Amino acid sequence: MGTAFVEFAVDDASAPKLEQMLAALGFRRAGRHKSKAVTRWLQGDINLVVNTNKEGFAHSFNITHGSAVCALGLKVDNAAATFARAKLLLDEPFRQAVGPGELDIPAVRGLGGSLVYFLDAGSKLGRVWEIEFDETGEDVSKAAGLARLSHTR
Repeated sequence: MGTAFVEFAVDDASAPKLEQMLAALGFRRAGRHKSKAVTRWLQGDINLVVNTNKEGFAHSFNITHGSAVCALGLKVDNAAATFARAKLLLDEPFRQAVGPGELDIPAVRGLGGSLVYFLDAGSKLGRVWEIEFDETGEDVSKAAGLARLSHTR
């Protein structure tokens, strides 16, 4: 149904340069994770996540690959059913510790060791930004005109 988010794994030294570029492209810092070093950047319906956390999957991915996209979140009709289908198709499920107040978002391993998360509007997963992130108060209405990510031509 679309892309829910793209997540970047970066270290503290690389994050300011990436965030400066995102701001120049019209993205605004819309949220900060309640318990992790993770920020949400928004423009239109595009959510970019910058993860500088010092533990967990993104940190390991950054150590292995350097600053890069480490995960995609896909909007699906039913996250649980999509995850079950992915397992039947022999996709490798991914799990990591879920902290207090965090959602257990179903995920599978993607290409190059990345992750693919499944989110749906019919469950709490569709409210991930309000559940896991505090708003920054930054004006996200000013943008460069980007509306959504698309994989079509």
